[in-house]
Amino acid sequence: MTGRFAELLDTVILISLIWMSPIGKICFSLEEPKKRLFFSKERKICFRGYFFDSFGRKAKQVILQYKNERILAGSQHREDIQRWYAKSNIQIEKEVGFEGWIELSRGLKEIDILAELSGGRTLRLARYYIFVYGAATPHSKIEQQANPVCLPSAYFCLDAPQAEELIITEDIFLEVRGWVFDTEGNPPSSVIVKNPARVFPCKAIARSDVKAEHPILKDIWCGFLGRMPLDENLFEYIVEAEFPSGKKLEIGKFSARSFNREEREKWNQDRYKEWFVQYGQFVGREEELLRRRIKGFAYKPIFSVVMVVGLGDRLEGVLATVRSVVGQWYEQWELLLVLYGGRKLTVEELRGVGGEGKLRVIEVNSSEKGKAKEVGVREACGEYCLLLDSGEELVAHALYVFVEALQEDKRLDLLFGDEDQLSDGGEVHSPVFKPGFNYDLLRSVNYLGRPVVFRKQKAMEVGGFDEGLEGAEEWDLYLRMTTDRVDGHGVCHLPYVLCHRGGEAVARGGVVKEEVEREVVWRDCTRRGVGVERIERLKGGWRIRYGIGETKPLVSIVMPSKCQLTYLRPCVESIMSKTSYDRYELLLVVNEKRLRNAEVRQYLEGLSGGEGKVRLVVYPDEPFNYAKINNAAVREARGEVLALLNDDLEVITGDWLEEMVGHAMRAEVGAVGAMLYYPDGTIQHAGVILAERGIPDHRLRNVRKEEAAEGGYLWYEQNLSAVTAACVVMRKACFMEVGGFDESYAIDLNDIDLCLRLRQRGYLIVWTPFAEFYHYESVSKMADIAEQYGLWSEENSKFIKKWLPVFPLDPYYNPNLSFKPPYYKLSFPPRVTLLPEDWETEK
Repeated sequence: MTGRFAELLDTVILISLIWMSPIGKICFSLEEPKKRLFFSKERKICFRGYFFDSFGRKAKQVILQYKNERILAGSQHREDIQRWYAKSNIQIEKEVGFEGWIELSRGLKEIDILAELSGGRTLRLARYYIFVYGAATPHSKIEQQANPVCLPSAYFCLDAPQAEELIITEDIFLEVRGWVFDTEGNPPSSVIVKNPARVFPCKAIARSDVKAEHPILKDIWCGFLGRMPLDENLFEYIVEAEFPSGKKLEIGKFSARSFNREEREKWNQDRYKEWFVQYGQFVGREEELLRRRIKGFAYKPIFSVVMVVGLGDRLEGVLATVRSVVGQWYEQWELLLVLYGGRKLTVEELRGVGGEGKLRVIEVNSSEKGKAKEVGVREACGEYCLLLDSGEELVAHALYVFVEALQEDKRLDLLFGDEDQLSDGGEVHSPVFKPGFNYDLLRSVNYLGRPVVFRKQKAMEVGGFDEGLEGAEEWDLYLRMTTDRVDGHGVCHLPYVLCHRGGEAVARGGVVKEEVEREVVWRDCTRRGVGVERIERLKGGWRIRYGIGETKPLVSIVMPSKCQLTYLRPCVESIMSKTSYDRYELLLVVNEKRLRNAEVRQYLEGLSGGEGKVRLVVYPDEPFNYAKINNAAVREARGEVLALLNDDLEVITGDWLEEMVGHAMRAEVGAVGAMLYYPDGTIQHAGVILAERGIPDHRLRNVRKEEAAEGGYLWYEQNLSAVTAACVVMRKACFMEVGGFDESYAIDLNDIDLCLRLRQRGYLIVWTPFAEFYHYESVSKMADIAEQYGLWSEENSKFIKKWLPVFPLDPYYNPNLSFKPPYYKLSFPPRVTLLPEDWETEK
């Protein structure tokens, strides 16, 4: 495993876990092994711990299960556990302990720990993944500062991964880091990691600690750091340094692969179940503290839960949904069971579910589900409505979370939470952690899903459910309720898993006729006065090609360049030969010193001569300032629209300008970003998130598009906090309105700062996956990074100080997801919680 993975696993050591099972509370501890995934050279593994139920009774039997092999663990006296729980007046049996051994062959093994109860039921307490290996040394944890090596030509140390390791990880990246310098004290000019198919460059890292230990070192920039994507196939990787003298040195060698699809699915499923047990439910003292808050709420609205039931809905699913409503902590609710299509429910069928006096049954003489929803909402007595389908279950604290949010802002019209799915066996899986209100994403797909609470009055004001939109009526309603609120005002995302969807109730809805969804998108564009050229079907959603108008605006492509012709030539040629949008000018912005090179001067003069599309903008030879250079060039631009491009891009989609200009001409849009790939086809830029401490980072960097799209992130146009200026399109008026780039950010973060200032003005930042380029980034030498590090560090600190108080959380990135690149993995723990910081000491 990668060291990052092993460190993460350190956090899942279970000392004692209280778990609400289908039979009530149970308590167990798995004391050995401490990690759920680990490597072992020994084939015989010991499993030890204790277990008892809410009555203090031991398990009838604890079982170690591997495939079809079941090994019975022996019972153990645990007087220490008896004494510990006796302090809390909890009496338990003496033989609650267990110990069992299992012998495994080589390879990755999956072991289940089961508890068989006296009533005959069997619970799975945990699942372990154990990799039994032979002679190779396992990769378990990154060791800081391993013993350095001195060869005749160099000193070096590979901190991670350790040499000659076999690495199998759930991560799709591997971090490689260390330091190296030659015998004369010179740091390397470059460090790469390579396998038989690809080469991955590392970036330079300052290592003052190495300088302190080795006075011969001339420059602290001897460190290196690389993050390389892994494949499901096992490859051998070599870490190689090259010095200014031209000499090369092999620093380390290791073999690595990521989990295959089957291993990854099992791992993700178990990790989420573990996450939900720890952070997704509240029992005991936690529940008591949260319930106590309800008494102090000043605003206690009634929620009308509307559940439509048809002939195809099984009674078991109906009753499960009803019970989940009846079991809500917050008790100001009513439940409307709206029967349609000839469905009947008898008193006997509903007997024993509870909710007496709060449950109403309404029969609708219609076969349309949408009509039943409309009747249910109109009959609702509550100020807020919530729609559920059969088989969908609210968590017990769902309404509590919604009403707590309303204490802060009673003007909210639309609130939505996160969700997951429930298997037939009652196990949670497939969580959907949503972004905050994301207008462009909502227009592409109904990502709000379940649960959604909306103000009845607002829904009625916009006309309720429209006829003729069967299956997409909720999506249409939410779009109409937010017609004048593209900035999300009046909408609140509550990042907690509040609903389990079972059976056919999946995260993104059921089967809807294509023409119905197309009509929803068309109506929304018409209401907002947006010109649309065409609407195209995508996997699970829609793509909108926005119109530009009869008179195409002139686009000024602004391209600062270092005039490295290896990159500039193919960049310019691809723009001029592939771009289908014909109303553009290309401003090549160059330092006057570049013209001293005869080859460069000849090439530039050839481009800019005559009445062509290319103009040359020359600036004085002075210290590099990206922001200042672009600001000056924009003043020379004649176009109504700006396209800021790096000079190391290559066009993939010829209609990139039609796509990006269509968005940029929308009144509510401030800037539009594109999809950029590395030459190997992995993602370089798919939008920017504000990560840990507000530091911006590219999401999904180095991930293959197919892998990222599996999570639904890359299929659709969407709003994000920022996009890179390596390729950004915007109206010149928007650029000038916010004062252009802040020139105090000379080398970095100027583009992110620009986007955040646009957001402050109420503009949306749009990222589209339909404008695609190759980006030959990271082709510079390590020394170039070192030279700029001091200035970069200063700008970075200034950026955090300025923007972290304004955007403490990125609204487009769910706080239940990790800040570990490439992002979109579970965060242990999440960055939000319902519990107060001092809840453990609160009386």
